[in-house]
Amino acid sequence: MNSLFKSRKKKGSLAMDVLTVVIVIFVFALIGLFFRVVFNNVVDAFTTAGIINDSDPQAAQANTVRDAFTRGANAWDYVMVLLLVGVLIGIGVLSYKIAAPPVFFLLMWIYAPFLGLASYFFNYVFSLVVSLDVFVAVQSSFPITLVVCTNLHWVALLAIAIGSITLYVKRDKGQFV
Repeated sequence: MNSLFKSRKKKGSLAMDVLTVVIVIFVFALIGLFFRVVFNNVVDAFTTAGIINDSDPQAAQANTVRDAFTRGANAWDYVMVLLLVGVLIGIGVLSYKIAAPPVFFLLMWIYAPFLGLASYFFNYVFSLVVSLDVFVAVQSSFPITLVVCTNLHWVALLAIAIGSITLYVKRDKGQFV
């Protein structure tokens, strides 16, 4: 089982790839949430300071910029979907390119519950972080991210399935003879 966590040069390092997928998505979601909290606080500070005032005709440009940044911050949720698809395609491509004997397929499925447990731990940490009072205001801005990150164990299972299938779907090129 130790060989499951060896570097990419070794055969059967799919377990580390699955954990990497979960960690990348988790970190990306937290960065997005922190960015949105900071952005909301900056907009609130500008509004209370009188810089962004809806009644001032000269503040129209500031309102336009604020609205453009708000649309950009809301787009972060869709970037999360693109990242999820990208890392799942990436794990498939990486798994297709390495040569591994079929025993690693069995070891991967035996090791899958432990990867699911690690992914569920990240679910739990994410739900604790998002439930803080600071993030309540930004939860409505990231519905897709919240769904993905509260179901990271399913993302890990999908990564295991994609990685395992692409690892053994290729034709044997005589590397095991």
